[in-house]
Amino acid sequence: MSAASTSTASGTMADAPTAVSRLTTTTRLWMWGWILSFVIHDGEEALYIVRHNGFKEFGVFQTTSECLAGMIFELGLGWLAILAAARSARPGRTMTLFGLLIWGWTLHGVMHLVQAISGHGYTFGSVTAGPVVVAYGALMLRRLYREGLMERRWLPVAVLGGAALGMLLVYGAHQYGSLLG
Repeated sequence: MSAASTSTASGTMADAPTAVSRLTTTTRLWMWGWILSFVIHDGEEALYIVRHNGFKEFGVFQTTSECLAGMIFELGLGWLAILAAARSARPGRTMTLFGLLIWGWTLHGVMHLVQAISGHGYTFGSVTAGPVVVAYGALMLRRLYREGLMERRWLPVAVLGGAALGMLLVYGAHQYGSLLG
């Protein structure tokens, strides 16, 4: 008799979980899809930065090399978070960290859209923010919830933590870029 259909004194437990939620191959591939999402979105940002000789128009003054070094640093940190979550392949701290990364990424895309809609017009990154950043983030989070790798009760923590982690990540990347540039 399988664990899903064991008998008890009160009858059969048809819906009993058989094991801890684990990553499917499809979800694992979706997780690594963040790299593609990052490259497309930050590629748009990098093109803008290279064309304008740095990041000067929005109150932040960094050279092209500082900005690009920061982007590479962000990519490396994201890669490490994905690697840790994909390796653990079950609910826990590393999957929560990955969820924070995805929420931060999604909120980053929303921020680009809000800036563009609120009258700033084109802001670098706003073209790919909706179809690449927000869409990927929403679909990835949906997969994590459906497979039981993240619980809804962590939603407020994930949103606030993702925003805080995102701000720290971007700030740290800019600081790292300043050191290298």
